[in-house]
Amino acid sequence: MLQRVTRSPSSSLLMVSLAGLVLSAISARCQTKQAAPDVVLVHGRILTVDAHDSIAEAIAIRDGRILRVGTSADILAMATERTRVIDLHGKAATPGLIDAHGHFADGGVFASNADKNPTLTIMALAWRVADHVLERMRRKEL
Repeated sequence: MLQRVTRSPSSSLLMVSLAGLVLSAISARCQTKQAAPDVVLVHGRILTVDAHDSIAEAIAIRDGRILRVGTSADILAMATERTRVIDLHGKAATPGLIDAHGHFADGGVFASNADKNPTLTIMALAWRVADHVLERMRRKEL
């Protein structure tokens, strides 16, 4: 014969709360293990380029994505034995792609107008390019 167990609402709430805490702790533990960074940059100036132009001391990166920015102590706490730790020694780092590029069409126009003298030295060519750029800057074309 089955006996019916009755619980007070407060004891049921306590059981549900305890179960929630246990599940939260397990979930947080699993997320911490999964979120171990591949690389951390510490003891530097991380220019976050966020809405407030914040500067952090350290950054954690996994699979090319930023996990977290913060203090060096906080970020080092995330590291494992597999994490590559780079000490910036106070130097700055900017996350993202820095695109230094040239407009080859402009170079082609200049080259087509350049003196085609085969005896032109590299230094003479460099000076001609510099003069050309300065002239375009003076005319506000660059």
